[in-house]
Amino acid sequence: MDLLIDGQETFSAIFDAIAAAQDYVLVQSYIINDDKVGGRLRDVLLDRARNGVKVRLIYDAVGCIKLPKPYLDSLSAGGVEVVNAHARGGPKSRFQINFRNHRKTVVVDGKVGFTGGLNMGDEYMGENPKFGLWRDTHARLTGPVVQQLQLIFVEDWHWATKESLIASLNWDIEVADANRDGVMLAPGPGDVFDTGVFTFAA
Repeated sequence: MDLLIDGQETFSAIFDAIAAAQDYVLVQSYIINDDKVGGRLRDVLLDRARNGVKVRLIYDAVGCIKLPKPYLDSLSAGGVEVVNAHARGGPKSRFQINFRNHRKTVVVDGKVGFTGGLNMGDEYMGENPKFGLWRDTHARLTGPVVQQLQLIFVEDWHWATKESLIASLNWDIEVADANRDGVMLAPGPGDVFDTGVFTFAA
């Protein structure tokens, strides 16, 4: 795991990794803005799709409520599969009104992944006068944990589309360093056990 301590480090690393994708790119973001950062995301995804890379994007309709429809249409027209995280799965009652998907993940070719606190927008570069300087953390991941991150994306994609991506993705796991600590990713309300509580209470 390499820590990415601000927007400049995070977006440079993410967009460089996507630009190098050979097989597929999986992207999920709660917020995507039609600004400089969002424009860079759109352009690099369209470039990969034009070059035969399979590109899939999950967005949240609430987090992206200000995202213009032409932005998403341009991605779809360019060969990117674009999915609303909850188009099929909810919310179904007032008790699920905050049942949003706030994940911010990128997986490239099943080999490198990114996750953390930064959405796709200029405010995470400190360029929005309303928010001012923004401090957040993201991480670049390699090794077996990337398959865990990828599986979470697969589950969310299935939730939204009922389509399984298992057979179409790379699941070759690099051998982990036995001296490294384990990693836990993304417990959620659909889990049978409250994994996060168990882990941090240990």
